[in-house]
Amino acid sequence: MLSSGTTPVERASRQPESPSTGTDVASQSQTSLFSATRVYVRVRPFNHREKQESAQPLMSTLELAPQEGIITVLDPSNSYRPQLTYAFEHCFESKAAEEEDGQESVYQHVGRSVLHNVIEGYNGCIFAYGQTGSGKTYTMLGPAGLAALETQQDGRRGSSRVGTPRVSRNRCTPGTTPLRLEKSLVPSETPVDTESVLITDDNAQAVEGLIPRLARDIFHSLHRKHKKSSSHSFRVEIEYYEIYNEKVFDLLVNESTSDKTELQLRHQPTCGAYVKGLVRKNVVEEKDLLKWIRRGSVERHTACTKVNDRSSRSHAIFCLHIAQLTLDENDNGGRVSSKLNLVDLAGSERTGASGVEGKLFREATKINLSLTVLGRVIDALADLSTGKHGIFCPYRDSNLTWLLMDSLGGNSKTSMVATVSPNPLHYEETCQTLRYAARAKQIVNRAIVNEDPQVRQIKTLTAELARLRRLLCERPQLEHRNEGVERLQDRVLQLEQEVADRDFTIDELRSQLLEKNVAELKSLEDENRRLHHEVKEFRHTNMTVQRLQNELSAATKETEQLRAQLAVLEKEKKEQMMSRLVVPSANSPMKGAAGEATGGPQAQLGYFTLQALNRLGIGIEGGNYARLIDAVTRCALQATQQYKDMLQKNAALIDSHSWALRESLQKLESKERAVLSATGEKLVAAFERASAKQGKRTEMQLERATSSSPPKKRRRSQPRSTRRKYNRVRKSLQR
Repeated sequence: MLSSGTTPVERASRQPESPSTGTDVASQSQTSLFSATRVYVRVRPFNHREKQESAQPLMSTLELAPQEGIITVLDPSNSYRPQLTYAFEHCFESKAAEEEDGQESVYQHVGRSVLHNVIEGYNGCIFAYGQTGSGKTYTMLGPAGLAALETQQDGRRGSSRVGTPRVSRNRCTPGTTPLRLEKSLVPSETPVDTESVLITDDNAQAVEGLIPRLARDIFHSLHRKHKKSSSHSFRVEIEYYEIYNEKVFDLLVNESTSDKTELQLRHQPTCGAYVKGLVRKNVVEEKDLLKWIRRGSVERHTACTKVNDRSSRSHAIFCLHIAQLTLDENDNGGRVSSKLNLVDLAGSERTGASGVEGKLFREATKINLSLTVLGRVIDALADLSTGKHGIFCPYRDSNLTWLLMDSLGGNSKTSMVATVSPNPLHYEETCQTLRYAARAKQIVNRAIVNEDPQVRQIKTLTAELARLRRLLCERPQLEHRNEGVERLQDRVLQLEQEVADRDFTIDELRSQLLEKNVAELKSLEDENRRLHHEVKEFRHTNMTVQRLQNELSAATKETEQLRAQLAVLEKEKKEQMMSRLVVPSANSPMKGAAGEATGGPQAQLGYFTLQALNRLGIGIEGGNYARLIDAVTRCALQATQQYKDMLQKNAALIDSHSWALRESLQKLESKERAVLSATGEKLVAAFERASAKQGKRTEMQLERATSSSPPKKRRRSQPRSTRRKYNRVRKSLQR
């Protein structure tokens, strides 16, 4: 009998899937879109530390009815009376003596359905939620010693990786018990092949978690599907990363702790949130997939606390991307893609109970913050699923909820494993975990098969056509056709015409897209030709500047040569002047006049010398030698100064021309860069607009073609000459 605090048993409101009647395939696909979150609860046993620390036999705070999925919370402060009751998909009570609720049982209930959905083309997600030390990592991966043991075996086999994890990633605080391997996990001395399985011990596969089991069965299922149909092909890619202190790090990159590169989160309207720069590995075999799982698990941040020997200090997300391609009897390709997120969340913890300090305390704060945001998102999605309006979902308050946005409330079939502890000391954490699990059970996602919508619609019409033909064949042959048969035949003809019209519309849209691309290429070619012309002008200007600089250097050299020649000419001129100077005789008629003019017996110049100086513009009063020297020196200085002024003016003129040419050159360079950048942005924007507009136009025309009743006469597709012209334009643009 339940106490007064007992709440009614909560059941998830699931929409039943009615069987197909064959009348409306589209409506059937719509009713099967909605999928409620499947929630499971796993109760761990009392560990060795808890048994040693308790002086009295421990009593569990949980009472389970595993087959019915009923779990009852017992209040330890009220004589272990029933307090709350919840209903889930299934409840697992893990005990050492009960193998039915072991790892294999968890996988059969949780993993099998998710595996089937992923192979069929649906997105899937499994995440483990609970407090620290409640068994989340054990449920998702297996025992904590598997990764370390595998690394040791790799070291014995000559692997290039180091055998033990780094100290910075697996650290133990003082006063705690270090991690020990169980006897069944101790490696044997016999060399074994560690690439084929996750661990080589006989009992290893029995204790493996969901992730390695799914890794094996995914390849087995895909290979079976390939054997059934030779036209079936597939591709499997993986991503493995962790969210540590609200920072994203890649676990598939072998880097030291100090050199770990923080990755940035981005968002696209089509694919949602994603991690920029995340490594995606292509795996072709089961052993490669298990090897990357083991390697990423070793790289994860862990630490020892008072409540957990190996406490995960980060949220680990292992993502599988599966793409499948099939061909039907008409060689029509169908591509189906799916994504599976396997999330091992870090556990919530009370810092006082775990005894963490310093760096571990900051890590615990970040973990509790992200889990709090996850709880708020679960509450908001549960309210939205129950019909409430005006509810805001704080996805972007944490990187964890942002990355899992599609898995929590979008296109995914999600399962949650809530791990709890039966210890009375963890009563509050257990109640909180079960409350969030009950709220998550109310979340309803809208999951669809990830395939081309046009291919999906063609398949629907083809199935409808085949069904109608089958009905016609199964009906008894009558002498006279009744109205039902004629109606079915008209429907068959109408569907065939719709398929033909749809093919014609697709061909017409392709032709329009080809013509538009040709026009775009033509405009791009004109723009390219203009840019080539500007580059040619720029090169011509550059050559002009170089030529002027060469002329400037040549003029400078010529100036130096002229100065040297001027010095030589001045010297020769002085010598000629000295040779032409004469002293007149006493009987000369010019002697008296010169003597009177000068007023004394001085050395006088000759008559012809004075006449020559007058012709040169050098006037000498008295005609003596001293005045001649002064006049010649003054004229030479004036000529030299005039020549220097002329040289300075020429140099300034050349410098101004060089500066103007340099400025023009820089402007042309900046203009060319701006034109090239604008052209690139314009091309990208034009391509995006054309793609978006073409997609919208295609959808509108497809809808118009589907809804139009009068059939149109099919025209021939675009001739091959247009395609050849498109290829010629593209090749010329590439050249």
